Amino acid sequence: MDFSNLVNCYKLIRENIIASTNSISNQERPNAMKQGTLQLVSPDGKLLGTYQFRNGGGGRGYIPAGNYVVGPEEPLTNDERRAMTVGRSGWKFRIFNASGGREIADPRVEHIPTSSNPQGGPRDGILIHPDGGNVGTNGCIGIVGDERTQEDFRNKLNTLIQQSGGKYTLNFDSGGSAKQAEPSTQPPASPEAATTTSKPQVAQNVEPKAVQPVSTQSPQTSNKINTYKQFVQTRKQLSGRGY
Repeated sequence: MDFSNLVNCYKLIRENIIASTNSISNQERPNAMKQGTLQLVSPDGKLLGTYQFRNGGGGRGYIPAGNYVVGPEEPLTNDERRAMTVGRSGWKFRIFNASGGREIADPRVEHIPTSSNPQGGPRDGILIHPDGGNVGTNGCIGIVGDERTQEDFRNKLNTLIQQSGGKYTLNFDSGGSAKQAEPSTQPPASPEAATTTSKPQVAQNVEPKAVQPVSTQSPQTSNKINTYKQFVQTRKQLSGRGY
């Protein structure tokens, strides 16, 4: 059996930068901007930090929702320093499409000219960087916060990328969550327990059963205990009725 798709799905959930939008300003306009929270999640599912971000606000709005790849940190050029520096913290990480290319298809803005392409076209040169200079970005994800916040994000993301072989998955507004990434330690409740807790039925003149907490015992042991408890409860209910 081929488990490659299962493994890829597992990695997509566990190895994530998860960006979730809280608000959109100037929606359906060229200067539309998303603002929200970005979570760094370790390969073993631990939430390492939550940060505020801005995406868009320039002439081509925000990037489409989807899954992207983030590469290692790159040095800033002189022209980038003002817009990508907060305090003394200046850095950038490049965002690639799911296939590893730099171009990101976005039909909403491909007709809008850019400095590098007067005819317009796909998005290119999308980065994660500090939201320095004017508020917002030209399509990049700008991290919001002071110098200390910027360095904390930068150092943690560098560590995650190094641990995962030079790249990391970015889940941008496509349904990810840190809770989904963290492993659960609670066993699933039995069907009987779910029925009891969702809509308990109380018979007339019969003492209602107390809701039982989820047990950490094995399903076999739990079923035996529940069966015995039901037997005792039934005996109590039937006693004194002439049966």
